[in-house]
Amino acid sequence: MNIANMLEDNARSFPKRKALIFLDKTYSYEKLNSKANQYANLFREIYQIDSGNKIGILLNNCPEYIFSIFGALKTGATIVPINRFLTATEIEYIINDCGISHLISADDFTDYFMHLLDKCKSLKKIVVVEHENHKHNKIDTIEKFVSGFSSENPGLCIDSGSTAVIIYTSGTTGFPKGAMLSHKNILSNAQSCTQVINVTKRDRLLLALPMFHSFTFTVCIMMTLYKGATIVGLPSIKPFSTVLKAIILHRITLFIGIPKIYEILSERTIPFFIRPFIRIRACISGSAPLSLTTLKNFNKNIRIPLLEGYGLSESSPVVSVNPLYGERKAGSVGLPVPGVEVRIVDDNLQPVPIGESGEICVKGDNVMTGYYNHKEQTDEVLNDGWLRTGDIGKIDEDGYVYILDRKKDMILMQGMNIYPREIEEAILAHPAVEEAAVIGVHDNKHGEVPVAFIVKKETAELERKHILHFLRNRIAAYKCPRKIVFIDKLPRSGLGKILKKELLDIIK
Repeated sequence: MNIANMLEDNARSFPKRKALIFLDKTYSYEKLNSKANQYANLFREIYQIDSGNKIGILLNNCPEYIFSIFGALKTGATIVPINRFLTATEIEYIINDCGISHLISADDFTDYFMHLLDKCKSLKKIVVVEHENHKHNKIDTIEKFVSGFSSENPGLCIDSGSTAVIIYTSGTTGFPKGAMLSHKNILSNAQSCTQVINVTKRDRLLLALPMFHSFTFTVCIMMTLYKGATIVGLPSIKPFSTVLKAIILHRITLFIGIPKIYEILSERTIPFFIRPFIRIRACISGSAPLSLTTLKNFNKNIRIPLLEGYGLSESSPVVSVNPLYGERKAGSVGLPVPGVEVRIVDDNLQPVPIGESGEICVKGDNVMTGYYNHKEQTDEVLNDGWLRTGDIGKIDEDGYVYILDRKKDMILMQGMNIYPREIEEAILAHPAVEEAAVIGVHDNKHGEVPVAFIVKKETAELERKHILHFLRNRIAAYKCPRKIVFIDKLPRSGLGKILKKELLDIIK
């Protein structure tokens, strides 16, 4: 099985079932597959795209994003989803690093085109999806002539072990690296996710997160289409009134979000007259840690199961998730999904006893084949099939996984290990705190010391002494922040991850 065949098989099995609803457009499985075939045949005949090519996708959320994914994969090529929030220079690095030959984009990114064509020698053509006319001979428009191409499957033999996707990591600790994920990696992870949350053909999943992210790619797109369910897509999570309207109008059953969304929702209640129209049976949180305060408030006010999971791009990405049916432990990221093993190891890669902390290692069909063109870094993280995640965690006696912190974020103060997330959780419990982040800063006397950045709730009066007094009986004295900085907002990535490197720059 490969990703291209998966869509083809579903189009034959239930051709008229709705696969994708995007605003006022609806695509059945048959129509979605036909569109993907037309894209594939256009790519092959006009651009000679085949298994030797890497195709970048730089688009905002739109149906053409999904057409491009499956169209490119049906040619045997590898797709490279590109973070739409990056600068032209950052995109240039990705294109040059993996040798992207064709970039599928839109007029939203016109300002980048000349820069990329000038700086990226491997880039042969930029293909835009709208009806605009471009005079540059290296810029074409798909929709002008895609309908003239056959909607029949190109019928290529694509190996399940071949690279389907290259996902670039965030690059917070240096230049980003491209994690190579095979068809088998992606589909095995999608299948595991369907089992954990019991996805059926009747489910309707809301897709409002950016499609370029590995979490969205696997959980929202691949998992849903793998099971024959329906994707309800939106351009963005904003405005939330549009999201709420889609939830009611399309009878959404699965809601996928990031912690910031649930943080906002947790402070509200669903009016009694709206509750009968809400069909959501489960909410899933990923891409960043979910605070205990948010989880507690969400369970109290919203009363819909909220399942926190854990994953990383290198594992396609889902590693574990709290079960829909069974015990959900607060503070835990749940049990490993089917087919995935998790173990905790020490610095010598030896397993530690249950309950003790160490580096999280992952093994399964979901683990990447390596980093593109970075053998040394690949050898550092892959050992006998086990992926070293760089995350510090522990596993309890029931097999539930707990994330303590990023290994590289861990603060070493006079030989004592301090995990920023533990301090952040304690600070977030303060009723006047909106957001918090803790980083380690060099100190001549102690080696490193924790520094906290806090966003106060609107109209709240909060000082350093209030925070320190609040923390006194919650965490050990040596873990208390040596400095507290109050800021208006925390710097975040497009999917809500706190950019701690930028926090360090603030106090340098």
